[in-house]
Amino acid sequence: MKKVILRKIVRSNWKGQDREVYFSETKNKIEGRNGIGKTSINKAFCWLLTGYTDSVNVRNHELFDNKKSISPDTPEAVVSAVLDIDGAEVKLERHAIASFVRKRGSNEYVKSASDTYKLCIDDIEVSTTSFNEYMVNVFGSIENLPFMVMGDKFANLSISDKNKARKVLESIIDVITSADMKGDYSSIQTDIDKYGIDVLTERYKN
Repeated sequence: MKKVILRKIVRSNWKGQDREVYFSETKNKIEGRNGIGKTSINKAFCWLLTGYTDSVNVRNHELFDNKKSISPDTPEAVVSAVLDIDGAEVKLERHAIASFVRKRGSNEYVKSASDTYKLCIDDIEVSTTSFNEYMVNVFGSIENLPFMVMGDKFANLSISDKNKARKVLESIIDVITSADMKGDYSSIQTDIDKYGIDVLTERYKN
C-alpha cells in the first residue's frame, strides 16, 4: 500500500453541486451549517474511488440534481480528485452520463435503468478494468477499498461480523507481530500479572 494524500476534490453537477475543496497535509476540519454539502464531500470521494456513494445502499442513486427532471440534456455528473501518491500527483476522475433508450415502436426516449460511466487517470480515459487495477496498485485490494474509505461501512461490519472485520483489517495493515511493537509497554504489565497473558491476548483480540 502506498502513502496517499488527498490534495483537492472537485464536484461538477454532482448531485447538483459545483464545488472545489482543497486539503492540506495536516488535519483538515470541515464544518458548517446543515445542508451545505459537508457529507457529500465524503460521498463524492467514496464514489470516485469505489463507484458507490453509500456504505449501506450499494445502488448509485441521485447522482444528478434531484430537484430537476433528468433528460438527455442533463449535464454529466463528475467527481475528480488530485492525490499525492508517494510524492507524485495523480488526477482521478469519474463521470456519470444519464442514459436514455428509445421506446419500442415510437420516437420517444425514456430513462434507461442504468447510467453510463467514464473513468479517467490523468485526463486519459481508461477502462473499468484498468481503473480497478490502478486502485489495487495504490490501495492493495479492490474488495477492501470500500472499508478503507467508508468508516461507517467498516464500523457496521465490526458490529455484524467481528471475525470478518478482523480479517479485513489484517489484510489492509497486515498482521501485527512483536517485532512491530516498538515502545514502552510497561503500562500493561499490571494487567498481565493480574489476568495472565492468554486471557489478556483474547481480550485485546476482541
